[in-house]
Amino acid sequence: FIIFINPNQMETIWQNQMKTVMRKFKNVNFYWVSPQEEKNKFKGISNLKFVTMEDLEKWIDQTE
Repeated sequence: FIIFINPNQMETIWQNQMKTVMRKFKNVNFYWVSPQEEKNKFKGISNLKFVTMEDLEKWIDQTE
């Protein structure tokens, strides 16, 4: 089979897949290291937190 996916739709597909995983595993905390513009695409996902690279580095330093 050959499946063609419009490149403009690729972003929507992976976002929907991530949302499905996050909703299925509600007892898992997910962290998204990314600029804040992604935040609007994941509204309603209560176990997802957006952090900056700086936040992640601080967290890693604290766990060492």
